Amino acid sequence: MNKSDYCILASAFLIVAGVGFGIAGFCVPPVGSITESVLFLTAQCFVMGGSFVGLDAIFLKRIAQLREEKNKPNCLTT
Repeated sequence: MNKSDYCILASAFLIVAGVGFGIAGFCVPPVGSITESVLFLTAQCFVMGGSFVGLDAIFLKRIAQLREEKNKPNCLTT
């Protein structure tokens, strides 16, 4: 696994954690001192961070693929 694969896994984890916190804000009764606004802010930060990291990793992976295709010898050019 290379760096972009780890970034994609990290972004997936952040998005799942953010969605989980968002759902927990609706389902869990207020037993602690964490208010729902702090919980939703955390969820939004996780989802946004995961999206940014995931998009960056996907773009970097696609750019690497395009560079490999560009450097590959073409049978039409001799």
